[in-house]
Amino acid sequence: ACRQVAERAHPDILWVEPESKSRKIPIETVREVLLRRLSQTTFMEDGWRAAVILDADCMTDSAANAFLKMLEEPPPRAILLLLTEAPQRLLPTIVSRCQRIRVAAVPVEWSKWRERTLELLGRGLCADSVAERYARARDLRALFDEARAAAEDEVEAREAARGNGETDSADVDEATWDARVGAREAAIRREILETMLLWQRDIWLYATGGPTETARWPHAEESLRAAARRYTPAAAAAALRAVEALNRRLERALPADTALDDFLQSLPAAAQGPRRSRS
Repeated sequence: ACRQVAERAHPDILWVEPESKSRKIPIETVREVLLRRLSQTTFMEDGWRAAVILDADCMTDSAANAFLKMLEEPPPRAILLLLTEAPQRLLPTIVSRCQRIRVAAVPVEWSKWRERTLELLGRGLCADSVAERYARARDLRALFDEARAAAEDEVEAREAARGNGETDSADVDEATWDARVGAREAAIRREILETMLLWQRDIWLYATGGPTETARWPHAEESLRAAARRYTPAAAAAALRAVEALNRRLERALPADTALDDFLQSLPAAAQGPRRSRS
Protein backbone atom coordinates (compact mmCIF):
# COMPACT_ATOMS: atom_id res chain seq x y z
CA ALA A 1 0.00 0.00 0.00
CA CYS A 2 2.84 2.42 0.80
CA ARG A 3 4.45 1.73 -2.56
CA GLN A 4 1.11 2.28 -4.28
CA VAL A 5 0.77 5.66 -2.55
CA ALA A 6 4.31 6.67 -3.53
CA GLU A 7 3.55 5.71 -7.14
CA ARG A 8 0.14 7.45 -7.05
CA ALA A 9 -1.46 4.11 -7.84
CA HIS A 10 -3.50 3.46 -4.68
CA PRO A 11 -7.14 2.94 -5.68
CA ASP A 12 -8.53 4.84 -2.68
CA ILE A 13 -6.33 7.95 -3.09
CA LEU A 14 -7.10 10.60 -5.71
CA TRP A 15 -4.51 13.04 -6.99
CA VAL A 16 -5.66 16.35 -8.44
CA GLU A 17 -3.37 18.99 -9.93
CA PRO A 18 -3.63 21.96 -12.29
CA GLU A 19 -4.10 21.16 -15.95
CA SER A 20 -0.91 21.40 -17.98
CA LYS A 21 -1.89 24.32 -20.25
CA SER A 22 -4.10 26.51 -18.10
CA ARG A 23 -2.34 25.70 -14.80
CA LYS A 24 -5.80 25.84 -13.26
CA ILE A 25 -8.03 23.31 -11.52
CA PRO A 26 -11.44 23.64 -13.22
CA ILE A 27 -14.86 23.14 -11.68
CA GLU A 28 -15.36 19.96 -13.73
CA THR A 29 -12.47 18.33 -11.86
CA VAL A 30 -13.99 19.19 -8.49
CA ARG A 31 -17.43 17.91 -9.46
CA GLU A 32 -16.62 14.92 -11.63
CA VAL A 33 -13.41 13.66 -10.06
CA LEU A 34 -13.41 14.70 -6.41
CA LEU A 35 -17.08 14.66 -5.45
CA ARG A 36 -18.11 11.69 -7.58
CA ARG A 37 -15.15 9.44 -6.80
CA LEU A 38 -14.98 10.32 -3.10
CA SER A 39 -18.61 9.23 -2.80
CA GLN A 40 -17.92 5.78 -4.27
CA THR A 41 -17.39 2.64 -2.23
CA THR A 42 -13.80 2.09 -1.16
CA PHE A 43 -11.78 -0.91 -2.30
CA MET A 44 -11.01 -1.74 1.32
CA GLU A 45 -14.10 -2.79 3.28
CA ASP A 46 -15.22 0.07 5.56
CA GLY A 47 -12.12 1.95 4.45
CA TRP A 48 -11.44 5.60 3.81
CA ARG A 49 -10.81 7.59 0.67
CA ALA A 50 -8.34 10.46 0.41
CA ALA A 51 -7.83 13.22 -2.11
CA VAL A 52 -4.59 15.18 -2.53
CA ILE A 53 -5.09 18.54 -4.26
CA LEU A 54 -1.73 19.83 -5.48
CA ASP A 55 -1.39 23.62 -5.87
CA ALA A 56 -4.83 24.04 -4.36
CA ASP A 57 -4.60 27.82 -4.79
CA CYS A 58 -4.88 27.23 -8.57
CA MET A 59 -8.57 26.35 -8.37
CA THR A 60 -10.71 28.64 -10.48
CA ASP A 61 -13.29 30.76 -8.64
CA SER A 62 -16.10 28.42 -9.63
CA ALA A 63 -14.04 25.37 -8.66
CA ALA A 64 -13.21 26.92 -5.27
CA ASN A 65 -16.87 27.62 -4.59
CA ALA A 66 -17.82 24.07 -5.57
CA PHE A 67 -15.05 22.74 -3.32
CA LEU A 68 -16.36 24.89 -0.47
CA LYS A 69 -19.81 23.33 -0.82
CA MET A 70 -18.18 19.90 -0.63
CA LEU A 71 -16.40 20.93 2.58
CA GLU A 72 -19.70 22.07 4.07
CA GLU A 73 -21.24 18.64 3.36
CA PRO A 74 -18.24 16.32 2.95
CA PRO A 75 -18.51 12.74 1.72
CA PRO A 76 -18.38 10.21 4.57
CA ARG A 77 -15.03 8.68 5.53
CA ALA A 78 -13.02 11.01 3.30
CA ILE A 79 -9.88 13.04 3.93
CA LEU A 80 -8.94 16.05 1.83
CA LEU A 81 -5.33 17.30 1.72
CA LEU A 82 -4.78 20.70 0.11
CA LEU A 83 -1.15 21.41 -0.77
CA THR A 84 -0.15 24.99 -1.52
CA GLU A 85 2.74 27.38 -1.17
CA ALA A 86 0.31 30.33 -1.18
CA PRO A 87 -2.47 29.65 1.36
CA GLN A 88 -3.40 33.33 1.27
CA ARG A 89 -4.80 32.76 -2.23
CA LEU A 90 -7.36 30.25 -0.99
CA LEU A 91 -10.85 31.40 -0.09
CA PRO A 92 -10.92 32.42 3.59
CA THR A 93 -14.00 30.24 3.99
CA ILE A 94 -12.00 27.23 2.77
CA VAL A 95 -9.04 28.03 5.06
CA SER A 96 -11.36 28.37 8.07
CA ARG A 97 -12.54 24.79 7.53
CA CYS A 98 -9.03 23.35 7.29
CA GLN A 99 -6.27 22.54 9.71
CA ARG A 100 -2.97 24.05 8.59
CA ILE A 101 0.08 21.80 8.71
CA ARG A 102 3.48 23.12 7.65
CA VAL A 103 5.38 20.43 5.80
CA ALA A 104 7.82 22.29 3.53
CA ALA A 105 11.25 23.59 4.49
CA VAL A 106 11.39 27.04 2.93
CA PRO A 107 14.43 29.34 3.09
CA VAL A 108 14.32 31.77 5.99
CA GLU A 109 15.23 35.37 5.21
CA TRP A 110 17.04 37.10 8.05
CA SER A 111 15.61 40.29 9.52
CA LYS A 112 15.83 42.35 12.68
CA TRP A 113 12.46 40.92 13.73
CA ARG A 114 13.79 37.37 13.61
CA GLU A 115 16.84 38.49 15.57
CA ARG A 116 14.69 40.15 18.23
CA THR A 117 12.43 37.10 18.44
CA LEU A 118 15.36 34.71 18.79
CA GLU A 119 16.78 36.88 21.55
CA LEU A 120 13.48 36.60 23.42
CA LEU A 121 13.18 32.85 22.79
CA GLY A 122 16.68 32.32 24.11
CA ARG A 123 15.39 33.27 27.55
CA GLY A 124 12.94 30.35 27.41
CA LEU A 125 9.19 30.52 26.89
CA CYS A 126 8.14 27.63 29.13
CA ALA A 127 9.01 29.27 32.43
CA ASP A 128 8.30 27.39 35.64
CA SER A 129 6.59 30.10 37.70
CA VAL A 130 3.44 32.08 36.90
CA ALA A 131 5.37 35.34 37.37
CA GLU A 132 7.96 34.27 34.81
CA ARG A 133 5.29 33.28 32.33
CA TYR A 134 3.59 36.66 32.63
CA ALA A 135 6.97 38.30 32.14
CA ARG A 136 7.35 36.35 28.88
CA ALA A 137 3.85 37.44 27.85
CA ARG A 138 4.81 41.07 28.50
CA ASP A 139 7.94 40.61 26.39
CA LEU A 140 5.91 39.20 23.50
CA ARG A 141 3.29 41.95 23.77
CA ALA A 142 6.06 44.56 23.75
CA LEU A 143 7.50 42.98 20.60
CA PHE A 144 4.09 43.07 18.90
CA ASP A 145 3.57 46.69 20.00
CA GLU A 146 6.95 47.54 18.52
CA ALA A 147 5.89 45.84 15.30
CA ARG A 148 2.78 48.04 15.14
CA ALA A 149 4.82 51.20 15.69
CA ALA A 150 7.37 50.12 13.06
CA ALA A 151 4.56 49.42 10.57
CA GLU A 152 3.16 52.92 11.09
CA ASP A 153 6.61 54.47 10.61
CA GLU A 154 7.24 52.48 7.44
CA VAL A 155 3.88 53.41 5.90
CA GLU A 156 4.40 57.05 6.82
CA ALA A 157 7.87 57.01 5.25
CA ARG A 158 6.49 55.37 2.11
CA GLU A 159 3.77 58.01 1.80
CA ALA A 160 6.36 60.73 2.34
CA ALA A 161 8.47 59.28 -0.47
CA ARG A 162 5.47 59.34 -2.77
CA GLY A 163 4.88 62.99 -1.86
CA ASN A 164 8.49 64.04 -2.62
CA GLY A 165 9.47 64.19 1.02
CA GLU A 166 6.23 65.49 2.44
CA THR A 167 3.93 63.05 4.16
CA ASP A 168 0.61 63.00 2.36
CA SER A 169 -1.18 60.90 4.96
CA ALA A 170 -3.80 63.65 5.19
CA ASP A 171 -4.76 62.82 1.61
CA VAL A 172 -5.24 59.14 2.50
CA ASP A 173 -8.54 58.23 4.10
CA GLU A 174 -8.45 56.56 7.49
CA ALA A 175 -9.62 53.17 6.23
CA THR A 176 -6.90 53.03 3.56
CA TRP A 177 -4.24 54.13 6.03
CA ASP A 178 -5.30 51.51 8.57
CA ALA A 179 -5.32 48.84 5.86
CA ARG A 180 -1.77 49.69 4.77
CA VAL A 181 -0.48 49.74 8.33
CA GLY A 182 -2.38 46.56 9.16
CA ALA A 183 -0.92 44.74 6.15
CA ARG A 184 2.64 45.67 7.12
CA GLU A 185 2.03 44.84 10.77
CA ALA A 186 0.65 41.43 9.75
CA ALA A 187 3.76 40.76 7.66
CA ILE A 188 6.04 41.54 10.63
CA ARG A 189 3.92 39.37 12.92
CA ARG A 190 4.25 36.49 10.47
CA GLU A 191 8.04 36.77 10.70
CA ILE A 192 7.86 36.73 14.50
CA LEU A 193 5.45 33.80 14.65
CA GLU A 194 7.30 31.79 12.00
CA THR A 195 10.52 32.28 13.96
CA MET A 196 8.78 31.05 17.13
CA LEU A 197 7.36 28.07 15.27
CA LEU A 198 10.71 27.05 13.78
CA TRP A 199 12.43 27.53 17.14
CA GLN A 200 9.93 25.29 18.91
CA ARG A 201 10.18 22.80 16.06
CA ASP A 202 13.94 22.58 16.61
CA ILE A 203 13.37 21.92 20.31
CA TRP A 204 10.96 19.14 19.39
CA LEU A 205 13.51 17.82 16.89
CA TYR A 206 16.26 17.59 19.50
CA ALA A 207 13.86 16.19 22.13
CA THR A 208 12.81 13.35 19.84
CA GLY A 209 16.26 12.60 18.49
CA GLY A 210 15.22 13.55 14.95
CA PRO A 211 17.55 14.36 12.04
CA THR A 212 19.50 17.37 13.30
CA GLU A 213 20.57 18.38 9.79
CA THR A 214 17.05 19.75 9.29
CA ALA A 215 17.31 22.14 12.26
CA ARG A 216 16.55 25.72 11.22
CA TRP A 217 18.66 27.53 13.84
CA PRO A 218 21.94 25.57 13.94
CA HIS A 219 23.80 28.59 15.35
CA ALA A 220 21.67 28.24 18.51
CA GLU A 221 22.11 24.48 18.83
CA GLU A 222 23.54 24.64 22.36
CA SER A 223 20.59 26.66 23.69
CA LEU A 224 18.09 24.49 21.83
CA ARG A 225 19.57 21.24 23.10
CA ALA A 226 19.58 22.62 26.65
CA ALA A 227 15.89 23.45 26.30
CA ALA A 228 15.12 20.07 24.70
CA ARG A 229 16.70 18.19 27.62
CA ARG A 230 14.00 19.60 29.87
CA TYR A 231 11.14 18.11 27.86
CA THR A 232 9.75 14.74 27.02
CA PRO A 233 8.99 14.30 23.31
CA ALA A 234 5.26 14.60 24.11
CA ALA A 235 5.75 17.87 26.00
CA ALA A 236 7.89 19.28 23.19
CA ALA A 237 5.16 18.38 20.68
CA ALA A 238 2.54 20.04 22.92
CA ALA A 239 4.59 23.24 23.01
CA LEU A 240 4.87 23.17 19.22
CA ARG A 241 1.09 22.81 18.91
CA ALA A 242 0.64 25.75 21.29
CA VAL A 243 2.68 28.00 18.97
CA GLU A 244 0.60 26.81 15.99
CA ALA A 245 -2.60 27.60 17.92
CA LEU A 246 -1.31 31.10 18.73
CA ASN A 247 -0.60 31.63 15.04
CA ARG A 248 -4.16 30.59 14.09
CA ARG A 249 -5.73 32.84 16.73
CA LEU A 250 -3.80 35.89 15.59
CA GLU A 251 -4.60 35.13 11.95
CA ARG A 252 -8.28 35.27 12.94
CA ALA A 253 -7.71 38.76 14.38
CA LEU A 254 -8.31 37.73 17.99
CA PRO A 255 -7.05 40.29 20.56
CA ALA A 256 -3.29 39.84 20.91
CA ASP A 257 -3.35 40.20 24.71
CA THR A 258 -5.87 37.41 25.12
CA ALA A 259 -4.15 35.17 22.56
CA LEU A 260 -0.74 35.62 24.20
CA ASP A 261 -2.05 35.00 27.72
CA ASP A 262 -3.81 31.82 26.56
CA PHE A 263 -0.68 30.74 24.71
CA LEU A 264 1.64 31.09 27.71
CA GLN A 265 -0.86 29.29 29.92
CA SER A 266 -1.19 26.42 27.45
CA LEU A 267 2.55 25.73 27.29
CA PRO A 268 3.53 22.55 29.15
CA ALA A 269 5.66 22.97 32.24
CA ALA A 270 9.30 22.08 31.76
CA ALA A 271 10.72 19.27 33.82
CA GLN A 272 12.90 20.26 36.75
CA GLY A 273 16.45 19.48 35.74
CA PRO A 274 17.71 17.62 32.68
CA ARG A 275 15.47 14.98 31.18
CA ARG A 276 16.83 11.46 31.52
CA SER A 277 18.19 10.12 28.30
CA ARG A 278 16.67 6.97 26.86
CA SER A 279 18.85 3.88 26.74
